[in-house]
Amino acid sequence: MSYINADIVLPKELIKEIQKYVNGVNLYIPKVPEAKRACSSYRRSVSIPLHKDIGCPRLRRSMGLCGRMESARQDEEEDGNRGGIWFMVYLSKGRLTIRNMEQEDAQAITEAEIEQGWDASVEKYLKRLEDQRAGKAVSLVAEYEGRPVGYLNVYPNPTSGPFVGKGYPELVDFGVLEKYRKLGIGTVLMDVAEEIAARYADVVTIGVGLHSGYGSAQRMYVKRGYIPDGSGVWFRDKVCAPYGECVNDDDLVLHFSKKLR
Repeated sequence: MSYINADIVLPKELIKEIQKYVNGVNLYIPKVPEAKRACSSYRRSVSIPLHKDIGCPRLRRSMGLCGRMESARQDEEEDGNRGGIWFMVYLSKGRLTIRNMEQEDAQAITEAEIEQGWDASVEKYLKRLEDQRAGKAVSLVAEYEGRPVGYLNVYPNPTSGPFVGKGYPELVDFGVLEKYRKLGIGTVLMDVAEEIAARYADVVTIGVGLHSGYGSAQRMYVKRGYIPDGSGVWFRDKVCAPYGECVNDDDLVLHFSKKLR
């Protein structure tokens, strides 16, 4: 059985009403049968925590994202992979689900990227999971027809780049497997990530590579309203000086920001 503080997930008015009957005790709320769950597609959202350690208690309702708590603070004996964090389904629409990244996703995504010819390593995804467990990030996965096919991470307090110390969250490491592109998956991932980022600031940031492999992402960011920050090209987390030496690899990036409201 999982336990969660009522003041995290319930409106204050409802808590006051419940306290007329019980006060300061554990209250068991039965699970809704699967067949009766109403939380699917773009229905009205519920106010629920995003992560046990991130100071971002609720999703906004502007997009009607379906924030369903799949499991609260899991007993680690029951499920060591989740490590006691919130496991969230942020959106479920048809064959597509946006949820938190889990341990098994790391290997599945790595193998799929290697299969399509990418130089992929599972360590990158294990680091995202570690940051999520530590409360440093919200790591999202796009699941399509039961398979993890895309990913994106929200870092509320970036540690590198031109926006450090400004309080603007950063979207990091965005990808969709090649054979699942042009299905709108990347767009929905960005929608959810921006919705989460908006809880921290009215500006969200992102860095994008400059070689042709990032071409579709570059176009997407511009269409979504992202503009360059003006600091120029960065190489290996430092500003590349005019006429300086650099390599057009994944470490050569341009940083963008977007006003969310």
